[in-house]
Amino acid sequence: MMSRAARASAAAAALLFATAARAEDHLRPEDSILSDGGAWRDYDSIVVGVLKEAYTGNVVARMTVLPAFGPEYAVALKRDDGGAYAILVVAPAVGLHDYDALAGAVADGDAKTVAELRKTLPADWHDVKVARCAIALDKPRAERLVDIWTRALLKTHYDAPDPSGIETVGADGVEYHFYSYGKAGQAWSPGGEAGALVDIGDAMAEYCGKKTKSSLAALDALVETSLPAQEKK
Repeated sequence: MMSRAARASAAAAALLFATAARAEDHLRPEDSILSDGGAWRDYDSIVVGVLKEAYTGNVVARMTVLPAFGPEYAVALKRDDGGAYAILVVAPAVGLHDYDALAGAVADGDAKTVAELRKTLPADWHDVKVARCAIALDKPRAERLVDIWTRALLKTHYDAPDPSGIETVGADGVEYHFYSYGKAGQAWSPGGEAGALVDIGDAMAEYCGKKTKSSLAALDALVETSLPAQEKK
């Protein structure tokens, strides 16, 4: 079976020969191990296990980012028992898709690749180091973020087949997964409303890392443009 990284690379290469690749402007339903869409369950389980702090029961909104190359990361909005909100960002020190590549190399008997990957990966993925940051967020801002997540997730749907036969993928090979209060959706290098959701998630991460007034203002500006007119400040 082709690894996730190899699949992403092949898809991106195929786009070089396509004439009308489509960028997703909405979220698609999530895959499941209970359906045929669960082919990457081993990799997905590692991602959730390493980024487990972003998958606790008090997460009210989350964006998980899976690049074809480079470390994954998750941006979560958490609400504690007292009703206080905080942004959390967690990222592994290594790309977790390399464990998928390692398993494929072992299965293929590719000793060279196995040796190279084992030089950079902890033997047990449970030992992968994780960088984190967290910062409090006031209730009005947090509730606006949840509202934006909810609106986008409620529009999650499958695409009708494209008459051109071109698959809906993005050339930069980044997969995004969104969650809020039991609703979930995914997109591959999206544009439109789904792309705006990505921008907001990344602005949350930037504010968490920088903790500056300017980074908070940048987040506010993106939120403001995403809300319906009647909900704007």
